Amino acid sequence: MFTPPPSPLPFAQKALESSESLPSNGITLAVPPSYPSSRSPSPPSQVHAHQRTSSLRNHEAKLRSGRRTRWTILLVPAVLIIITASTRYLSHPAAFDILSAHRPSNFDSWTSALTDWKFHEHRTKHRRTPDTVPDPLSTVSASTATAVSSSAVTGPLSATFPSTPTASAISLPTIPADPPVLPTPFPQPFDQLEQNFSTQGCQAFFIDMLQAEDLRDCRAFSLLLQNSFAFSEAQSNITEMNAIIWGTCNTPADEDTCVSTMASYLSQMRSQCSKEISNDFSAVTQAVAGLEAYSLMRTVACETDPSTNTYCFIDAISNTNPSDLFFYYLPLGIAVPTSSTPTCDACTQTLMGLYDQAQKNVSALQQTYNDAALFARSTCGSNYVAAVGGANGATRLAGMGRSYTVMVALLGVAVVMSLL
Repeated sequence: MFTPPPSPLPFAQKALESSESLPSNGITLAVPPSYPSSRSPSPPSQVHAHQRTSSLRNHEAKLRSGRRTRWTILLVPAVLIIITASTRYLSHPAAFDILSAHRPSNFDSWTSALTDWKFHEHRTKHRRTPDTVPDPLSTVSASTATAVSSSAVTGPLSATFPSTPTASAISLPTIPADPPVLPTPFPQPFDQLEQNFSTQGCQAFFIDMLQAEDLRDCRAFSLLLQNSFAFSEAQSNITEMNAIIWGTCNTPADEDTCVSTMASYLSQMRSQCSKEISNDFSAVTQAVAGLEAYSLMRTVACETDPSTNTYCFIDAISNTNPSDLFFYYLPLGIAVPTSSTPTCDACTQTLMGLYDQAQKNVSALQQTYNDAALFARSTCGSNYVAAVGGANGATRLAGMGRSYTVMVALLGVAVVMSLL
């Protein structure tokens, strides 16, 4: 016989029976409610774990919010400062020297240039006594000196800079009002040339060119500056050098005739000496550069300082600071060493203006002008050289400055947004 199980709620059943048996006196016994059969309560351990997880999440959210607030407070002003500083710094573009392969090798000089934010004023120049006039080629770097190898030319390389420049002032000769007495013979290029050409045809042409009357009559400053021992020696006598410069500006043949003569010799040399040019034979490559730059460097040699009525070149070779002299070698393919300290005078500024306009006609200058212009801007101020790399150089430089500023701003914004 089947016996039913006991009631699952015996206590409730007994209470109900007792309540039925008690008299109705207004007192009601409470019956404990039963849990719904469809849902069971969560264990206490799970409830506590859920509460701890929620608490940790809230704590981490507060920490993240605090960090974002702190970084925003720190980075937003920093970005604004960087934008302002970079805009100001680009007006004195030593910043470009950081990216330049020709920045100064001396760490102290480099760091000093980076921290100098003032526009450089013109420096007072001292004069060098006649017996200590330097030859700038003696301080050109090893890579540059290769271009003026003594295997072909010896004279101009013999002079050296004195270790301690003389600071005593001398009176510079003014531009002659009347024709001065010129040295006889007048200095000529390649006056100590070694006969070591690759081909006999080029050698014969080269010697004939140097002896030709039409070339001698043009007194090419561009050929004398780098390749004449007599011209280099004359720099020890400022009065004689002043007369020589006058002679290069006042030639027996007129300027147009000389320009045509130099162009003819340049064309012939490129044909007759093609092998030497390909092999980078120094005498030939220097002659090519000098012939090509004849017109420009004739103008350069004849530039004057109106305030003193003197030739700018005489002023440069007489200065105790020889740095200005390096700028005269740019059309010959010789760079200005960034370790030099130009005086930032009006003469050098005029030279750089002439070079900017002549780049398209002088191939060697195309290789040296931009670096020299950036160096002059970083040393003498952004207004000293208005253009970098041609007529549109100033516009390009300004565009670079704007692009750099925008790049810094976007980088700062990206950093801030990544932390939010």
